[in-house]
Amino acid sequence: MKEEVLWYWMRELAGGPGTARGHQLLQAYGTPKGLLERSRGEIESDAALTPAEKRAVLSPDFSKAEEAVRLAEEYGCRVITPESADYPRLLSHIPAPPMILFVQGDIGVVKNRYVIAMVGTRNPNEYGIAAAKKIAGEIGRSGGVVVSGLAMGIDAVCHSACLKAGSQSVAFVAGGLDIDYPARNHELRRMLEKNGAVVSEYPLGMEPHKTHFNVRNRLISGISLATVVVQAKRHSGTLLTAKHAEEQNRDLYAVPGSIFDPMMEGCHALLSETAKPAVSGGDIIADFAAVYGYPIGPASGTEQDGETAPTVPGILTEGQGKIYLELYNRSMTADELSEKTKLPASELLPALTEMEIFGFVRAKPGRVFEAVPYRP
Repeated sequence: MKEEVLWYWMRELAGGPGTARGHQLLQAYGTPKGLLERSRGEIESDAALTPAEKRAVLSPDFSKAEEAVRLAEEYGCRVITPESADYPRLLSHIPAPPMILFVQGDIGVVKNRYVIAMVGTRNPNEYGIAAAKKIAGEIGRSGGVVVSGLAMGIDAVCHSACLKAGSQSVAFVAGGLDIDYPARNHELRRMLEKNGAVVSEYPLGMEPHKTHFNVRNRLISGISLATVVVQAKRHSGTLLTAKHAEEQNRDLYAVPGSIFDPMMEGCHALLSETAKPAVSGGDIIADFAAVYGYPIGPASGTEQDGETAPTVPGILTEGQGKIYLELYNRSMTADELSEKTKLPASELLPALTEMEIFGFVRAKPGRVFEAVPYRP
């Protein structure tokens, strides 16, 4: 029996993702095999198990678990468990650690890295957007990884800024990985899958539900060394992630703002309690550098003939890299680019649109494109 199937079965025995019962079962038995390999007599006399749980253990039905794992693997997802080599170490130490994770991309990017969660309102103002871009970009340029929830607003800004800085980012979502939610972040999601990961506890086909989001939030804070609240009203749902961070004994930061701005009241409440002010991503990374000693900063550009060679943003595809280098030398129309790069219009135009969204190229009057200088 595959270990992924056993862990999914045990997760369902516990009542689903993030339950207190799941944590109790893990503490009592360690692994699914630790429970299933007990003798009938041991199970029947075990006062820690309910009658329904005893029946489920003595006559296990793995069909639901087998189907969930099969569908995920056919879809192209990695399925990881606490026994997997790339299971994030910090998640092992939170209350109710996830028994199974579905992954698109590479969750290994968090290993031996400064992993920082960034969260905030879905409806930020200009100040919140600017603060998110600044801090997430500085974290990315310092070699850190930003974790968030792929929601509209602050989440999306933080993911994008970290990617644009040349680093990786990880998103935890509240539904199955085949559910394109929110649809407006489709392109961002695709970039995260190539330069980080999109992760869920929920099986394919599971629509996001309001009850899922706070269960998911514990993973955003749990995988991270610290959580940064960028912008939140006093009673914002964002503060639930901050609460998880405190319960998990993680460092908590909040962006300060105007005392007259209700959008910053949640941050100011945190700052009046235990949070540290977040004004620089580099300073946040520095707080952990002396303890962990992970490398800081991305690789620098190379020198050629006394000049700095153009640095191609790491998140670009091979085709987009060709486009970027051509536009770095001179501005061109789409037709000229197609001729230079040998890319068909069906590939070139979507690539240009995506690069515009992330700020790597811009269109001038007459639909002439130019590269935006990239500084990692």
